[in-house]
Amino acid sequence: MNATMEKKTTNGIDTENQQQIITLMNTQPAMAGITFKASNAWKGATCSTSTFSSFKAAGQEHDHTQTHTSDSDLPQLFLGTDDAPTPAEFALHALASCMNSTMVYNCAARGITVRSSRVEIEGDLDARGFLRLNDQVPAGYNQIRIRVQVDADAPAEEIQDLIEGSPMFKTFANPTPMNVSLKMI
Repeated sequence: MNATMEKKTTNGIDTENQQQIITLMNTQPAMAGITFKASNAWKGATCSTSTFSSFKAAGQEHDHTQTHTSDSDLPQLFLGTDDAPTPAEFALHALASCMNSTMVYNCAARGITVRSSRVEIEGDLDARGFLRLNDQVPAGYNQIRIRVQVDADAPAEEIQDLIEGSPMFKTFANPTPMNVSLKMI
């Protein structure tokens, strides 16, 4: 491959295509809307499987290159089989991986090289909340602790801003309106 055909990348991201995407979203804000989807089916006991096959972006439906599935379960302590991470652990995974990937993606857009990045995360739950044993105890996390280590060519304040600007950070930090529709069959 000659030099004129090589793609410019930063942090493994094709920054030429990235800039085209950013320009499109800036000039046509309607193209910036994204709808991610998951379907979850109960498998038995405390295990279920989520399937991710398509999403909506840039004004149209897109299929993933392959259908992705993820199982979740509870530990044996809670009468699960412990065959997969818990939903609460997947929430921490979503938060940590979104913070990491959003920061790296935005660093690439700014020409900032990231040599390494690691997020360590833990959260505290009170089982009385999800078991509905006490209405005063919330069912969700009551505290999440996040430790981030980044080696990058940018000041800590800029990296912190990019991390805290991630969609999952904003979702966890701020209430998100939700609408549940139930159909009994």
